[in-house]
Amino acid sequence: MSSAALLLVLAAAVCHASWNIVAHGVSRIGTPFLWWGAVASAVLWLPVVPFTGGLGGGLAGLALGAGVSAVLHVFYMTVLQRGYAAGSLSTVYATARGTGPAVSALLAVLLLGERLSPVAVVGIAVVVAGVVATGLIDRTPPAAADPGPAPEPGPAPGPALDPALDPDPALDPDPALDPDPALDPALDPDPAPDPAGPQEARVDPPAAPHLRGSRPRRRLDPGIAWGLLTGLAIASYTIWDAHALRTWSLTPVSFMVGVTLAEVVFYTVALGRRRGELLGVGWAHWPRVLAFGVLSPLSYILVLVAIQTTPVALVAPARETSVVMVAVFGALVLREGSVAKRLVASVVVLGGIALLAA
Repeated sequence: MSSAALLLVLAAAVCHASWNIVAHGVSRIGTPFLWWGAVASAVLWLPVVPFTGGLGGGLAGLALGAGVSAVLHVFYMTVLQRGYAAGSLSTVYATARGTGPAVSALLAVLLLGERLSPVAVVGIAVVVAGVVATGLIDRTPPAAADPGPAPEPGPAPGPALDPALDPDPALDPDPALDPDPALDPALDPDPAPDPAGPQEARVDPPAAPHLRGSRPRRRLDPGIAWGLLTGLAIASYTIWDAHALRTWSLTPVSFMVGVTLAEVVFYTVALGRRRGELLGVGWAHWPRVLAFGVLSPLSYILVLVAIQTTPVALVAPARETSVVMVAVFGALVLREGSVAKRLVASVVVLGGIALLAA
């Protein structure tokens, strides 16, 4: 990776981390904030299109490229929200951000014909390992977690830093993940008296040989499953966007504006009965909406500029340094998690970046 491309990707990571930090506190709003963010992005960046190469290859290619990309981005948002409804934030986010660049690199080699040196392959592996570690180092093992008393009624906590990651309250976790004591007597702390009489008077048949001493089978952590699916969604829009820009010679700014315009349509449909919240959200949070509208598109525009001249397999892992930046900010400023562990994970990521730049 050239020095210019590396600077572009790192600048994109700073922008991405910045708007996540600025948006801290509004993540629970969900779709109404995302609608305003998409509108602000389109309005603020549309006037820039004539000064950054115009439409590039033409309107037809832009419409197809941006339209498909918007569908993939909205799918990514939907899957991620569903994941946060079913699993823990740290598991889903770390799995997604680690899987995304790894799968992107693989697909870039298989579908886009990119070639990687052995050093670059090692660098990708190191970056992915550091990003995953950043999300998992403060995770509490499910077996050790204490459920505590039942929570008071009120809004469920959402991810603290990224408004795009906020699970919609309408998204209900899979009922199969919530065992019902009524269906399993072993889960009922106060079973009803047995009408057949005292327990010692009953003679139960011997257990089947294959059931003696057996333990309940562990199921796959839903957070990991949804995180993997989210990572595939990230890889899908990353590869498609690189293909669209290179095939139809599209300019990054016009492409990003096209994507945000299409997202406005999708979010308008998704609002449903929450349309009445738009005015209040816009009035209360307009500074953050403006910050979102500037920094969020800028972060991805810089990535799109980089992938025009640099292999996607290198750009995709490098842009994930934003995850580490947010994690370090959370540890140092918000006092979240272990500072030492997050700094170690950051050093690991930086080592991987150095290998990519070699």
